[in-house]
Amino acid sequence: MARTVADAAALLSVVAGPDPADPVTQLDADRPKVDYARFLDRHGLRGARIGVFRQYFNDAKTDPEVKAVTEEALHALQQEGAVLVDPFSIPDYDAMERSWTAATFRPI
Repeated sequence: MARTVADAAALLSVVAGPDPADPVTQLDADRPKVDYARFLDRHGLRGARIGVFRQYFNDAKTDPEVKAVTEEALHALQQEGAVLVDPFSIPDYDAMERSWTAATFRPI
């Protein structure tokens, strides 16, 4: 979690890269460090199409505060130029969701 996208980019710049305790990440040890902040674009949301999957969060079980914060975030995205596809839906989502169980997921 981060307060801003700039904070998240700064954090990613620090934590991305090889881990001395992980041999798999050593395969990329020669790669130069990346400053992810250089990819920040103040107007990066302009024209971005973002689907609003209301089936997931807009039901009687959802906390009203969560709904309110979500609506505020959606409004902020629009203010920054994003195009909301609202609502975005997945056909037969309710039936699909009911069929999910913990047994569906396998440990890696």
